[in-house]
Amino acid sequence: MPSFTSGPERTAGSKMAFDYDQPNVPESAIADVVADIQSSGKLPELSPEEREQRWQEKQRYLAECAAREEQQRQESRRKQAEAAAEAQRLADAERREWHQNYIKESKARLARQNQEWEMANLKSQVAQSRAWQQNVEAAHANAIRQQVRNALLCELHELVNPPQPTPEPEPVVVEREEDPTKLSYPKPHRWFE
Repeated sequence: MPSFTSGPERTAGSKMAFDYDQPNVPESAIADVVADIQSSGKLPELSPEEREQRWQEKQRYLAECAAREEQQRQESRRKQAEAAAEAQRLADAERREWHQNYIKESKARLARQNQEWEMANLKSQVAQSRAWQQNVEAAHANAIRQQVRNALLCELHELVNPPQPTPEPEPVVVEREEDPTKLSYPKPHRWFE
């Protein structure tokens, strides 16, 4: 804690210490306090060299800030390009996987359709074969029935109409010609005669 003395004194922290018990405060102390209050927060006036030095420091600082911002922008662009490349790679991989799955599904679907078509074709062929076999068997059964029917009809016809006795053949008389070397031919019969 600062010690209070008689009259204002400046300490190392440029603060004034007052002895509040002292009845008379010199005018200079009040002026110093007023000057301190008025100048508080104000920077001292700079020389042209200090201004130039500060301007150069400010320009260096602005250049560093601009370089840092440009580096951050480039880093951000690089990260965005990497992210876009990764997204594109993932999209390409996903597209390839979808395409491969689509091809597999298409092949499986075509194989199923071919198998179903072949099964339907085989069923149709089996049905046609069955129908042909049934038709052949029916035709065979009809042929047997017809043969039996014809045999029965023939037997019935023979029973109802007994066969007539066969007439005896008439003898054919051939006359001999006088000249055996001479051949005779029958006269041809013409349609317009």
